Amino acid sequence: MKINIVASIKYLLFLSAGILLLWLAFRNYNINVLADSMKNAHYKWIGISMVLTFFGFMSRAHRWNMLIRPMGYKPGLLNSFYSLMVGYFANFAIPRIGEITRCAMLGRKEKIPVDELIGTVIAERVIDLLSLLTLMILLTVLQFERIGGFLYEKILHPLLEKMQNNSMVLLVFFGASLVGLGLLYRYFINSRNDKEKGPFQTKVAGLLTNILTGLRTVSRLERPLFFWLHTVFIWSIYYTVSYLCFFCTDATSGLGMMEGLYVLVIGGLGMSAPVQGGLGAFHWIVSEGLTLYGIALQDGLVYATICHAFQSLFIVFLGGISYFILIFSSKSNDSPTK
Repeated sequence: MKINIVASIKYLLFLSAGILLLWLAFRNYNINVLADSMKNAHYKWIGISMVLTFFGFMSRAHRWNMLIRPMGYKPGLLNSFYSLMVGYFANFAIPRIGEITRCAMLGRKEKIPVDELIGTVIAERVIDLLSLLTLMILLTVLQFERIGGFLYEKILHPLLEKMQNNSMVLLVFFGASLVGLGLLYRYFINSRNDKEKGPFQTKVAGLLTNILTGLRTVSRLERPLFFWLHTVFIWSIYYTVSYLCFFCTDATSGLGMMEGLYVLVIGGLGMSAPVQGGLGAFHWIVSEGLTLYGIALQDGLVYATICHAFQSLFIVFLGGISYFILIFSSKSNDSPTK
């Protein structure tokens, strides 16, 4: 009961943050004008984008399998894809809960320990974060005068200001984290006398060890070249979709490939915000960001709304279908063993 209350509070807090950001983005916009703009959009580009997005999801599922294989498991590609989509779907309830959900779904279907899968997802997220940072650096170098000011004013400056105002708190937190990690390692994992470990200590030690095992899979890939090619392919899909969606509206149809890279980066930052499915955060940062390229705030908001709405609907559609397939399909006859 207590867990349900805490989960409900988290859900309401994240949802409230998303609604607040959504209000900030739409507060000066006529909803009737937005409806007319949505009605007159060129949706064939959305259809093409959805097809490309589907292949991107399949590539991500295959890349996830490549991280799992070094641990001795061989999950089916479709099961990994279904679990991935259910995880994306779950993120619309509570941000980041989808990472645990997809591990639980695949673990149940393929008989793989969930804590080991969590390690692979953490590794995957670190790689995606580094990919986004690389693109951000590339974009800043290519268009420093135009982009640098926006990134500094909207993202870097507020972040540095908060860090400066809370520098002592951050130092204490960082120091406590290092001490805590050292104690965890010493107490749970590196204890010399395993016989003295209690049931709880043994369980936590196993959990941490399995997570570390999942993280180490990046260094033990069977075909590392294909893994990184999948990573490049996934981000190429994201970029292409961002660019193609420009043609959905007349106001943004004149934007080019550099602007597509720009939207990919700032849109990625918006989707990383701790709100359900990037709700509000994506709309605000993309509509504000496109003003740098002469796109009116209202037109940028139409673009952001179309992209986010259809991407979300596509995830809900695939996630819902995937959930029922995983729940009601028969168990695999060739479930892998370690």
